[in-house]
Amino acid sequence: MEKKAFKFRKRDSGQILNIHHTVTTTSGELKRIRFLHVCFSDTNDILAAVDSRGNCNVFDLKNRDTWAWREKIPLCSALKFVPKSTLKVIAGTKSGGLMMLDMATGDLLHTIHPFASKISNVSFPSTNADIFLVTTKTDAIIFDSHNFQQKQRLEYPAAAITIKQMKFRNQSDHIYGIFSNDAIHIWTHENFQLIERIHPIDERANFLKNSNSQQIDLNANTSDGSDVMVRNYTKDYTKGRIVDVSFSVKYMCVATIDEYLMVFDTAAWNLTKLIQSPGIAVFHTQFISTADATDEMLIAVVTLAADTIVLDLNNTSEKLCVQANQTVKVELTANSALMAILLRSGEIKVFDVNALTEKLQTLQTGTRNDDKDGQQQFNWINEKMQKTMPRQRLQQILKEYLEYPTKYRQLIWKTCLQLPDNRSSFTELLKKGYHPCVGSYDELYPLKDVSAHRNLKRIVSVLAYWSKVFAQCDYIPKFVFPFVKELGTNLILCFETIATVLLNHGQLLFEFAPLEPVNYLGIIENILSHYEPRLLAFYVGKNVTSKTFAWSLLQTAFTEVLDEDQWRQLWDHIVSNAVEFLAFSVVAYNIVMKDMIMRLDTKVTVERFFEEQNSIEMKRFIRRTYEIMEKCPESLRPNRYLKQFAPLTSGFYEKFTNFPRALIAVKDKEVDKLMAENRILNDKLYELEKRQLAWADRLEGTLKAEEHTKRLMAVEKAYEDKIIKEQDRVAMQRKHLLLYQKQLRDSELHLLEETRSSMLRRKLMEKENDVELLSRRFDRIRMKDEGNLLFAEEELKQREMELLVKRYNLDVKSDVADNPLSLRNEKAIQALESELGELDADMIKDYCENLR
Repeated sequence: MEKKAFKFRKRDSGQILNIHHTVTTTSGELKRIRFLHVCFSDTNDILAAVDSRGNCNVFDLKNRDTWAWREKIPLCSALKFVPKSTLKVIAGTKSGGLMMLDMATGDLLHTIHPFASKISNVSFPSTNADIFLVTTKTDAIIFDSHNFQQKQRLEYPAAAITIKQMKFRNQSDHIYGIFSNDAIHIWTHENFQLIERIHPIDERANFLKNSNSQQIDLNANTSDGSDVMVRNYTKDYTKGRIVDVSFSVKYMCVATIDEYLMVFDTAAWNLTKLIQSPGIAVFHTQFISTADATDEMLIAVVTLAADTIVLDLNNTSEKLCVQANQTVKVELTANSALMAILLRSGEIKVFDVNALTEKLQTLQTGTRNDDKDGQQQFNWINEKMQKTMPRQRLQQILKEYLEYPTKYRQLIWKTCLQLPDNRSSFTELLKKGYHPCVGSYDELYPLKDVSAHRNLKRIVSVLAYWSKVFAQCDYIPKFVFPFVKELGTNLILCFETIATVLLNHGQLLFEFAPLEPVNYLGIIENILSHYEPRLLAFYVGKNVTSKTFAWSLLQTAFTEVLDEDQWRQLWDHIVSNAVEFLAFSVVAYNIVMKDMIMRLDTKVTVERFFEEQNSIEMKRFIRRTYEIMEKCPESLRPNRYLKQFAPLTSGFYEKFTNFPRALIAVKDKEVDKLMAENRILNDKLYELEKRQLAWADRLEGTLKAEEHTKRLMAVEKAYEDKIIKEQDRVAMQRKHLLLYQKQLRDSELHLLEETRSSMLRRKLMEKENDVELLSRRFDRIRMKDEGNLLFAEEELKQREMELLVKRYNLDVKSDVADNPLSLRNEKAIQALESELGELDADMIKDYCENLR
């Protein structure tokens, strides 16, 4: 087999190798072939991977060589190296087949087909390479690794319960299994007897009666420095709450779909640690072994958002996101030196675990997130920015160029809004997780950009925890979204920008929340009436209120009527000017677009106009805003009702209070009451589920018998239907046979008739020929007879003549004797008559012989 060399490329994120399979199609295009399975050898230096086409590739990480097996593995579903062997791999298939491959020689050593369903896992005990365990959803069988003979079938309650996971424990010869009823069973290796049955959900309920769970925020920092948060998901308890189990030497970690991580002591199987991750669930866990693995609880988890996160369960204040949004599977070497992450794109990334743990330890020591040093550094930058580039200078630059440079926009906005960068306060708000008000955002705002969608829910949640009024206003997501899209890479900057804008520019927007701000809209309407009375009269004539031409712009922050570049340009001016600039920009937009608006003929078309992007000259729009702000009469200026700009307080976030607090408090109490009732209902639902499972166990025998009877009846009916069909088929065949026999008989009769007719014709022809021959013969005989008669007649005449002569002579003699004539001729005549009679008899005789 041909081997190819590869190189390691270590990066700051800890990644040392990136594996992908790219081929060129017949049309010349590049196509990525996805890897589906990956595993490490027990020597920690060999990696095997199978792609979607069945190609099995081997990567020798020690010698840096790679090669492929000579044949393909059809429908591979599981892959595992045989311990203490030279490159032998066992592969399971989706059709239930097992095969052993020798990756060094390219030989297929064994192949069997023991299952009818997909093989989900293959595992070996830590001290015995002579046996291995193969599991499907319904079966678990131990095979001999030398001859692939079945040695033992593990017994488990298999009625209506399916296997979720079953394999050998790491660093142990015990077997564990997870079932759909949330039970975990432990078997011994020696005699395969059940030694422990654990019910983690019940243990958790008992634990919560005496103490609280530890809260953890799985919004981790990626290994490249950016922030990541796991998206929401839909809970499904129909297949149980437990989704994964992993083991170290001393601990067992159980992950549940209802956002818990449970850590058990494997000596006594006691629940020692309960960690909750609100709004975030984990579907895969794997302990990372270290030099002192019995004392440390370092673990790699994969969330439902496909994020791979490394954290220490003893110190959950910091965690490291290794891979965001793409993880399908994680594999570790036996010594936890390397981590392979299989991505949705089909690539495989290999990481140095030591580099990852060092990075996590760096985060835990606080060198990256030292709030005090970071605050001092920010204050120093902010002061220097204000000295070198004061706000007045920035406004002059903005009026000249109409927008800030994209590269420095965030820094300039920080300076203009005087953001305090309160990291500790922001972190406390962030740790509270998702607010209930964002629970329906997945359906209401289905964004393609998963990161933007996640950050939108996070920012709205933080705003809702900061001030209750923001949880009651349905338009907050529309107002927040453009800021999230622009500043989403820096969540604290995004939040503080929005909060400062709401505290200052939007201080009157929530006066009657969650309804529209009537007073603020009245101010805008008065200014519009002063500058464009014809336009206002047009609005009145069409029954269009300020809710349409002003509030629709404010509650979306102009997002729906401006594109991204125009929006940035406008908000450069809003954040750089007095708080009244926002109201003047609403008026200016209406005035600049009046020619287009006044051509609209109905109220509906006017409303639709303020919901769509329209062509606008930004330079004219902004300059018109400045003109109105500079020339607006004092009696109409919004500053009469607005407080002067006040930045956020450094060190903590002051509450936003300009809203009807009493009404909001009443509504919050109602919401809290409903949520409490909802929690009670969920608890009752959980109890009902437990009771249902108990009843299911009690009625298991009856249900099995009933199901068995149903299946037998179904089988009997199927066989009966099959027999009826077969009988119908046989009857039809008989009909076909009878028809064929009739046709054959008719053919035979016709053939016999033809044969008989032919024979009769032949005999007739023969008889005609015989008759003709006989006729010819008769003619010849007749002619002969006629000749004979003529001869006989002549002979008779001659004899008659002779007789006459004799008679004459006699007469002469008689005369002499004197006898009479009658006497002399009487004897002669009698003799002549006698001869004629004899002659006639001879002729008749000859004629009869001729006839015969």
